[in-house]
Amino acid sequence: MANLASSLLRTNPIKLPTLSIIGISLYFLTNKLSHQNDSLSITNDKMTGILKLDSILRLLIEKEGISEATLAREINLPRNTINRIVAGKTTDPRLSTLEGIANYFSITIDQLYGKSPLVEKHTGAVKNTQPIPIITLEQAEKWEDIIKNIEFCDHHKWATLDQVDHSAKFAVSITGSGMWPQFPEGCTILVDPFREIKNKDFVLASIFKKGIVIFRQLLMDGDSTLLSPVNKSFQTIHLESDDKIIGVAIEMRLEC
Repeated sequence: MANLASSLLRTNPIKLPTLSIIGISLYFLTNKLSHQNDSLSITNDKMTGILKLDSILRLLIEKEGISEATLAREINLPRNTINRIVAGKTTDPRLSTLEGIANYFSITIDQLYGKSPLVEKHTGAVKNTQPIPIITLEQAEKWEDIIKNIEFCDHHKWATLDQVDHSAKFAVSITGSGMWPQFPEGCTILVDPFREIKNKDFVLASIFKKGIVIFRQLLMDGDSTLLSPVNKSFQTIHLESDDKIIGVAIEMRLEC
C-alpha cells in the first residue's frame, strides 16, 4: 500500500509557489502551426485546439477596451467588415484590411494570424505564453478527452502560462471548503497530470466508490496512503486500489 500512490503518477515534485494574482491577458498557443481551411491548427503532444483570426481579433478588441464599431472608425473601414471578421464570416480579408488592423494594434499580420507570438502592448516585450483550459472538478477525470476536442474560440475560461514549456496541462476551479483557508473556494489550481507524486503533494483524486473527484493533500503514512483536507472539519480518506490520482497541483491562483 505504501507504493500505491507513487505508482499512479510520474516526475519530481515542486512546492506550490506563493499566491499569484494575475489579470486577463492576451494569450497564444506557441506550438506547431499548420494552415488549414483559413484557420490555424495548433497542435501539442497532449493538446489540440483551433485558433482562428476571429478569435485573435476578438481578444485584441477586448484587451484594448474598444468596440468593433470604434475599431472600424479608427482605421477607416466599414463597420460590417470588422463585424464579419469577428463573427468568423470573413476568414481571408484583403491585405489592406489586415494591414489596417495590424497597424492599429501595433502588431504584424503574422501575429494577427497567429504565426508569431503576440506582443504585450505598452511593454513592447514578446511574451511566450500558452493558455490552458480551466475545467471543473467533475471534468478533471476526463481531461485528456476534453483537451483533445476543445476549441479555443468556444471555450471561455483559460489560465495563461508564462512560458510554453510549463508542465501544467489544465487548470481546475476549486469548489467547496475542504481545502480552506489555504485554497479558498473559487481559486484556480494548475495541474500536471504527469508529475510523479510525492508525500505531501496536493493532488486531484478520483474516488471510485463515491464517484467524485476531490482536491486534497496526499499523506503517505507507513502502509497507508491518505487524502487529507486542510479544513479538519472534513474527513480524511484512505486511498484504495480502485481510486486514481489524476494530477499534482503545481500552482494556485486567486484570479485568472
